[in-house]
Amino acid sequence: MKTKIMVIWTILFLSSVQIVKAIPQILNFQGRLTESETIVNGPKNLIFRIYDSQEGGAPIFSEEHVGDNAVVVSSGIVNVLIGGLSEGGIPQSVFGDAEKFIEIEVDGVVLPRQRMASAAYAFRSAVSNYAERASTATYAERAHYVDKETVVNITTMTAVSVNVTSITVMNIVISSATVEGVVKVGGGVKIGHSIILGPVDANGAENNIVFTNGDGVIKTAEPNPGILRMETAVDKDILIFPGKNLGVGTAVPWAKLDVNGTIRGTSLMTSGIVSADRYQISGATILRYPGSSNLFIGNLAGLNNTVGINNLFIGDNAGIGNADGNSNTFVGVQAGRTNSIGSNNTFVGTSAGAWTASGENNSMVGRYAGLYSQIGSANAVLGEEAGFGQPMNSFSSTTLLGYRAGYNLGRGDRNILIGFNAGDSLFDGASNIIIGYDQDALSASQSNFLNIGGVIYGDLAAKTIGVGRTAPQAAMDIVATGMTPAQMAQIWRDSSGVIIASVSATGVMKAVKFIGDGSALTGITVGDGLGDYKATQQLDMRTYAIWSSSSITASRYQIKGSTVLAILGGIGSLGVGLNAGNASTGWNNSFIGYEAGYNNTSGQDNTFVGYQAGYSNVNRFGNTFLGKAAGYNSNGFYNTAVGYNVGVALASGEYNVLLGKDAGSSIVSGSNNVIIGNNVGTLKPTDSYVLNIASAVYGDLDKFYVGIGSAAPNYRFVVSTGMGYSGNLLVISTGMSNVISMTGAGEIFANKYYGDGSSLTGIVTSGVVQADAGGAILTSDFGKTITINSDSPQTITLPSVDSSNVGAQVTVVKLGSGQLTIVAADNTYIHDSGPGGTIYNATEIYSTITLRLATAINWVVIGGNGSWTTTN
Repeated sequence: MKTKIMVIWTILFLSSVQIVKAIPQILNFQGRLTESETIVNGPKNLIFRIYDSQEGGAPIFSEEHVGDNAVVVSSGIVNVLIGGLSEGGIPQSVFGDAEKFIEIEVDGVVLPRQRMASAAYAFRSAVSNYAERASTATYAERAHYVDKETVVNITTMTAVSVNVTSITVMNIVISSATVEGVVKVGGGVKIGHSIILGPVDANGAENNIVFTNGDGVIKTAEPNPGILRMETAVDKDILIFPGKNLGVGTAVPWAKLDVNGTIRGTSLMTSGIVSADRYQISGATILRYPGSSNLFIGNLAGLNNTVGINNLFIGDNAGIGNADGNSNTFVGVQAGRTNSIGSNNTFVGTSAGAWTASGENNSMVGRYAGLYSQIGSANAVLGEEAGFGQPMNSFSSTTLLGYRAGYNLGRGDRNILIGFNAGDSLFDGASNIIIGYDQDALSASQSNFLNIGGVIYGDLAAKTIGVGRTAPQAAMDIVATGMTPAQMAQIWRDSSGVIIASVSATGVMKAVKFIGDGSALTGITVGDGLGDYKATQQLDMRTYAIWSSSSITASRYQIKGSTVLAILGGIGSLGVGLNAGNASTGWNNSFIGYEAGYNNTSGQDNTFVGYQAGYSNVNRFGNTFLGKAAGYNSNGFYNTAVGYNVGVALASGEYNVLLGKDAGSSIVSGSNNVIIGNNVGTLKPTDSYVLNIASAVYGDLDKFYVGIGSAAPNYRFVVSTGMGYSGNLLVISTGMSNVISMTGAGEIFANKYYGDGSSLTGIVTSGVVQADAGGAILTSDFGKTITINSDSPQTITLPSVDSSNVGAQVTVVKLGSGQLTIVAADNTYIHDSGPGGTIYNATEIYSTITLRLATAINWVVIGGNGSWTTTN
């Protein structure tokens, strides 16, 4: 590409007299630029260099018109003021008597040097430098030397050209009529250099000069604009470069308007971009974007931030004390006002988290939510005055939902309080779960307490649950609602809603059928056997148990809760926080917190509150996540997760309800789970239909199985404890006394048993089978007691079993001194033995053992005495 430029020279200012040397020396350069014979348009980077020689040597002057100062070429025409970007313009020393050559570089292409025209040398004239008086002049017929009292009258109908350095007078009249006291120009006047005024009277005021030409416009020389400079004796106040920048209070303006100071005005209107370090209203800063990825909106918001990054503060005094904290979102007057180094916090509401100083990973939403928690971390708080707290106290790992939930909480950690005024009296109690309207703990210091709706209570440390009983004394402790047989303490129904078993307030137990181990049924009044007829009296088991090779079944056991997180209706999505809902296009979403819902695109009806809550959701619907990183990896449907890191690994699971710190944090693809409690979850990342309440109550929601103390219940209702436990597993009480109970040894005590009158099976007068020698046990022997009385070694072989035999049990009594060995069938286990293993007793004269088939391949020891040893 060939670049050519044709040069036209014009002198804008001539300056050689010492009194005006402050005015810059500038050359007006014009040229026509072509590239490959094509007319050029647009910005071009030009560099001008002046040399003493046509070739070689160093430049005696250079100036770069590049970047923001690039020359805009229009239809090939280049118009540049050389010296306009240099302080003081081109030095007078550049132009001496020798020839000068100019070199031009266009976008990196250096053009051959050209000899400068003689017009440029008008910058310096020996005559004008030293001439004090001229009797005649080319442009004046006569010239007068006058003193200050003399008036010079120039009367002519043609233009007057005055080519001297300055005119210092009291009165000059240039017109066809005499006007006293001013410099008055009635026609056109061309001034080639400068006018210096003393204290003259112009229009009645000192130091004023008035130009009047009818339109009020001051113009510089044409065809190209020059420089308008307004100066004081000390510094340059206003400097205007033609086509370039305007500086006020600065001699080096870097923008079209560069003001070194404060701009005041009544309004600002622009269709472009307004850029500033900060924005003020009535003198107060209300919008700043300091540091790295911070945005502060509101009076004094983020005032003291120094190195904190990724923060969003909105509201008067919001985050005013933050210095080093990162990734915080404070929305509301004084929200997070004293936070200094805490990070990853989300405070929304007036004074929400206002006294938090160094706590991290908190999400607090609501007026005064978490107000006084100073160093607490990993909290999820939602509701006005929820977690209001006490001065100089802090709590951590706590989940609060509802108006004034945990209002007085000071030092108690790991609490879950849900509902209006829930747990509002707690101060330093920890690890409590309280759910329901105005429900509370029994004292301000109580810990490990469960209260759901004032109906279901529990001791989470002892893993006991009470219905209507605040201090349960068994794994399940139920208080009836009355004192009459017609009032039920417990009811079991089948899938169609028909009652199949019940326990009354007076301890009357009714069931379709009672099945034991066949050993004995005692405490039954004569004539009140359990045959194929309806019993007329209660079955009182006293201190004995009901043994069964199967199960006592019921329709299901349920603990009903209420919805605490709702999907908001209406149209439109809300994003509050830096990058919240960054790419969202879905409807009815609410995203609050730093990068909450960050990857959401077309997902709808989602509510994400907290730092990076629902971060990975893309296009799924109906999810509600509250808490830091809640549902972080989720891209499933209709999940509800509340708490710090709750469901953090959830990727594709659906219809899950997760509540509590780290609740369900191991679930990846499991669905339809209900997990309540801190650090509780499922056994495997893919598990579904799991119920887990504080690792105390478990269930299989698909099969309607419920277990207390059993992580994998395989019946409608399972109560489990450690081996050898002989205390009560199940107690039904009137509140004054127990009416029905079941011990760890399988003994059921009740006042009376009722059936449908059809039959009572599995109950025999004596279930003892005498077999002094060993042998093989048949499945028909399940539920029996085998007695071995021998002084020589004997062996008993268990039969092959499958899932249909689960629940079967057998009791073996050893009376002799000979070793007794029990052998499992191939591929089955006894307690902790290997497949096809054994368990034996060596020499004890009397010992017993009761085995129950827990799974299709596992026999477990549920009772007995003596020393038994397993082998492989």
